[in-house]
Amino acid sequence: MKRTRKPFFTLLALALCTTLFLYSSYMQKNTPATQIAEKNAADKNDTIDSFVIPETDPAPAILASTNTQQMALSEPTIMPTSKAADTQAEKTKTARATDSGLQESVQKANLQSQPITPPALTNTLVGTPESPKIIIKNGITKKMLSYKHWTGKYTPSIFTIKVNDTPIMEGDELAVTLHNNRFTVSYRYSFMNGYRTGARSITFIVNPNSTAINLSFNWKNKWHVLCDQASPESVQEIEFKE
Repeated sequence: MKRTRKPFFTLLALALCTTLFLYSSYMQKNTPATQIAEKNAADKNDTIDSFVIPETDPAPAILASTNTQQMALSEPTIMPTSKAADTQAEKTKTARATDSGLQESVQKANLQSQPITPPALTNTLVGTPESPKIIIKNGITKKMLSYKHWTGKYTPSIFTIKVNDTPIMEGDELAVTLHNNRFTVSYRYSFMNGYRTGARSITFIVNPNSTAINLSFNWKNKWHVLCDQASPESVQEIEFKE
């Protein structure tokens, strides 16, 4: 009867398989890919373990820090500029005030140094609404006063005229006060050294918006004295006085 050796080979095969399996496992652990994976995992674990999550939200702290830095950076640049502008404005105001004071002083000095001259006496229109004034010019000439008669041509040896009892010479102007928008013209005349004399007073009403009146004379007109900007209202004979 032959002796069989199957159990021995079976054990040998099992031992060889186990050895191959262990060797394969050992080689897998020592491959570069496995080492890189384990290293990455270790780095990852280290990073995760070393990262500390703050208990509170850091956003307000970061914003506060940023604002503080901005304020710290802006203070040395903005503040001096504002102060310089204020200083410049104060200097400008002071200079203007000084210039204004100097100008006022110069003006006062000029006014004090200028001589005071009295106003010229002119016939100006000064009055009140109740008693306005108007300029009257004596435009009566000697040619107007000549009287033509069939016996000849005669000129009065004496002729005087007054406006509101104020004498006015030929070519002169006079500012007279109106009473109820009226004024009077009185005149006297004498021919041939008193051979024929006469005197009259005429009241005139001034036309609206009139500022100046010119007197003229005509013996053929019943009023004798004429005004270009006034109308005769009444006439009366008065006493002739030298």
